[in-house]
Amino acid sequence: LGFLWLSSIIISSSEGLCFLPGPPQRFDREQSTVCQRSCLRIRGGNDGGGEKNSEHNRPAESTGDESKIARAQQKVREAGLREAESTGDKIKISSARYHLEDASLEISVATVEKDLRQACEGVVHRMYGETGNFFTAIQRLANKVEMHSILSSLRRYLIIVLDGENTMESSGVRASQLFSAMNPIDKLMETEMEFTASTHLCMIEACSGSGKSLCAADFFVRNSDQCIYFLFNPSKKENKQNLYQNVSSITNLMGLAMNCDLISLIRSTTPTLSTELLGVLDFDLKESERKWYLLGALGYLWKETTTVAPVSVKEAMNWKQRWVLMDETIPPEQDFAAIAKLVLVKRVLTNANIHCIMLGTNTLVMNIDKVSRSSEYSRDEDRTMVCLTHRSLPRYILPSSKDEELLKKFFGESRVSQLLDNVNPWLCSLFLTNLRRFPEIKNPSSLIRNISRAVLLRVKRDKRSLKDESIYCMFQISAHEPVSQLHISKGFAQLNVWDSNLPRRGSKESMPEMTRLENEVELRIHDTPLPELTASFPPAVQDPITVAVCAGGGRPFGQRSALQVLQGIHKQKAVWSNPINVDAYKRDANELESFGAVVLMISSWSPCKDLLKNIAYHCGIQEDQRSVGEILASVRNKKSFMRILESCVSNLAPVRWSERRDAASPFMGYYIRNQDRQRRDGTFTGPTTASEKSLMGGAEYKNWKSALTPEQLSKVLSKLLKQDLDVNVCMVPEISINVTENNLKAIMNNTCIPCKTEWLVLHLKGEGWRSFSFQIDAFHDNQTTKRDEECVHKQAGVDLELEPVKRKVLMIIEVGIKTQPFCGKGRYDQCPKRKKRRDQRGRRKENVSEPTKKGKRIVDK
Repeated sequence: LGFLWLSSIIISSSEGLCFLPGPPQRFDREQSTVCQRSCLRIRGGNDGGGEKNSEHNRPAESTGDESKIARAQQKVREAGLREAESTGDKIKISSARYHLEDASLEISVATVEKDLRQACEGVVHRMYGETGNFFTAIQRLANKVEMHSILSSLRRYLIIVLDGENTMESSGVRASQLFSAMNPIDKLMETEMEFTASTHLCMIEACSGSGKSLCAADFFVRNSDQCIYFLFNPSKKENKQNLYQNVSSITNLMGLAMNCDLISLIRSTTPTLSTELLGVLDFDLKESERKWYLLGALGYLWKETTTVAPVSVKEAMNWKQRWVLMDETIPPEQDFAAIAKLVLVKRVLTNANIHCIMLGTNTLVMNIDKVSRSSEYSRDEDRTMVCLTHRSLPRYILPSSKDEELLKKFFGESRVSQLLDNVNPWLCSLFLTNLRRFPEIKNPSSLIRNISRAVLLRVKRDKRSLKDESIYCMFQISAHEPVSQLHISKGFAQLNVWDSNLPRRGSKESMPEMTRLENEVELRIHDTPLPELTASFPPAVQDPITVAVCAGGGRPFGQRSALQVLQGIHKQKAVWSNPINVDAYKRDANELESFGAVVLMISSWSPCKDLLKNIAYHCGIQEDQRSVGEILASVRNKKSFMRILESCVSNLAPVRWSERRDAASPFMGYYIRNQDRQRRDGTFTGPTTASEKSLMGGAEYKNWKSALTPEQLSKVLSKLLKQDLDVNVCMVPEISINVTENNLKAIMNNTCIPCKTEWLVLHLKGEGWRSFSFQIDAFHDNQTTKRDEECVHKQAGVDLELEPVKRKVLMIIEVGIKTQPFCGKGRYDQCPKRKKRRDQRGRRKENVSEPTKKGKRIVDK
């Protein structure tokens, strides 16, 4: 009963844990009500719904298994949702969706309750292969900890990882030595020496691959008498990191000790339902005589005691002050027992004057102090709370001078320093490992595509938390906008703490202190409450490797297309409950513009021959598997047009308008969103070369609810073609007429193109790509011949024939008038406010009947 009570009181607050994944401002009143009602139902309260059990529930109820009962109830509610959707009644559908979400929460709670009951019955011992009482089981695990062997294996691991193959270099300082010199935990120790009265509670908040675990292991190896390192929540996956395997015996010992303490505490507590969140831990640990196996295990490892017998906080306060480094402090979502255990460990350690550093990658870690804020025995004045950000951690240190020369040869000497200061160290290491196989770099743009695909496959194997939706957001969001903190653990985002420029690596500013204002319960960093902190993806100009890796050679989502990822986001029944889906869902008034930019950028990282195939694939047309050469087989001057596509639609990365000059490079192009001042929705160009002038492209996206008429198509294309771009992309739901050579010639003749131009038309529709080409004469006047010659000589990468002809590409993509989610409410004609503004503008232009694109734009400053 005590364990059942724990699972209910943890969510007894009206906000419970529902606020943890994202900032509270994203919840409106209705959503907050639903969230609180869900918590009520978990506690066994009545929300007034009064839903009757189905006949299908009775067999499950007869077993008495709450998990089976909850799953049976979920099936009933799934059927109810299908029935509601068949009626088309929005109220019934909304109610059915709420009840289905409610059933999912009931399954989670039933599972937790079952696990907790099993823990009471001693299953926790069998999890570690031990029998007998708590002391015997913990002592047996403690006897298996061979500290000397652990430290030796960790030293070897760090040398291999940090120094690579250059461990025997005689000259210069090794990378592992530089890493130790830049370890931020050493700087915390120096601070502790100055303020001995303060106990540190620190969080290292950075995405996978930033070097959190390496810092902890490095500090542990050099200061084993002053600290201990283990995993709070060890991974259950087969391919665990070798680093984690080295400390598995310590992790098993500490895990059992923490579980035993939590079980003992609950057994001895007389709960009341009026108790607030985690009230079971709400007592003065310093004055309590209760003894803890957690402290007993630490005392044994630090040779403060001879056995793992439990130790009280008062006794531990007489020990030498030390540090506990807990990795993987990321309680699984809705794992209430794990959250309670983490809060218990934090309180025991800090009250015993033991410094505690938690290493993690998401909001649960940063909000953990908020979860336990109800305790009247908190002693904030006795402790210093610090957040070590990704800027606190060491930059990537090259193992050798050969690697430095290789990166300079690839990225350019002027870019390497900035790259190493901003790149994700793990991704850079994997990239460099593959790059070493190519000592001669002939084609950087092609090489980076090939390497990035291989690296992403390795990353997806090791980082199981990486979400396709987070990768989608990386290419979707323009101008590096703020996103949810959850992208730190589910992707490669970085914490936003500073208003302006990032602080210097390892500086004091990179380790902000967490504070509380007087009479407030929320922790803050730089006057911003922790739940309101955001994250952002690294700018491609500063960190091209992360962007390239996440593009995955044009197919980052495995067997899923970009359209399927977006549709999955929109099918989420309660999109507000997942901050990553919110970030992907809320972009831009023109959703087709957002999607089209993602498709163009991701597909541009494909092998050149697969460019058109992958554009079609990401638009949901998977049957057309032809290469670019096969699609253009019947086109005159095929090779010239293929070079134009390869030069212009290649390695596109999302950048700001102000970054366009810095973004241009031999290995990467760029794509700029929302450039209305240039009279188009997107601007892009491929990698630069020393011998050729860069080709420019532009894109227009029109998400109208009806198929484009010939007049509308003419207006859209004329606006785009008048800008004299080399590659022109137009994406629409559907065109009401067949796109033919005659139709397009008529449009182009009215655009007054100054050069004689040969056009390649690529038209994508439901059945796949079709291509054809034709020639348009220059707009005739007295200067035509002169302009023809000037026009042709400005174009790069094209074999010029005797006649002065400029070649351009027009790409028309029809995604389908009934394709979700573009056929929903996001279309212009279905938004009342947008329609009103459009009509007002139309009256000013005396052209009310012509639909035009409106909507609130994101200004790129």
